[in-house]
Amino acid sequence: MFLLEKKIALEWKKGIVPLLLLLVAISGYLNFMLFNNTGPGRILGAALQKMEQTEGLFTLEIQEKGQTYNLNFKGHYKNREIYGHIPAYELEVYKHTSGVIFVKDLKDNLWKKAPALKLQSLQEYFVSPFELLATWSHLFSSAQLINNPGGREKVILLHVPAAELAKTGFLQSHPQSCPSELQCLVNLDTDNLFINRIVLSLQNNKSRGSIFSRTFSFSRSPEDADEIMPEEIEKLCKDAVL
Repeated sequence: MFLLEKKIALEWKKGIVPLLLLLVAISGYLNFMLFNNTGPGRILGAALQKMEQTEGLFTLEIQEKGQTYNLNFKGHYKNREIYGHIPAYELEVYKHTSGVIFVKDLKDNLWKKAPALKLQSLQEYFVSPFELLATWSHLFSSAQLINNPGGREKVILLHVPAAELAKTGFLQSHPQSCPSELQCLVNLDTDNLFINRIVLSLQNNKSRGSIFSRTFSFSRSPEDADEIMPEEIEKLCKDAVL
């Protein structure tokens, strides 16, 4: 009787292990198919919502490449505030939650609003990619998953037609003489719903070439900062209306 029970137990173990492996494989396949067929837009929306609600400090890098120029920024992002430097021009820049941009004047080291230094073009450069994505959320249903062999991140492609660009007023400083659309590539960690990178690329529909591209790279900052606003800006805000 004991030998029979032992034999049954052994056979059961032999059968249950392959079954468990099969169930794991089926579950993974179903999740994969769900993400590929119906999930990209929903995942993008959930990740965007989480990024907007996170109050922590992010390290932020912005890299823009045009046909005749490169412009890079390194700094931090928190609750729609941006603070950091544009090394190539030795500029220290701060963007308030209201959207007003301040730049430290190289001549007297005083913080001034960007237009006062004829740097109003920075307003478009420091646009929040999260705010842009929120305005294009109605396009998420057409988002596509891009194959990323060997990569741990998921890459989602969102096409933004020229008409949608006109509605948001984004990139109005670029020539509008030819039909164009914006390709938005979003790299995200689906386990944590963390958006690591957003690449905005303006495409010429006639030549199929890129007019410009701007990459926003986010990572969790090791620093624990309650505020990123420079003290001089805080004093300036108290004395003036933004």
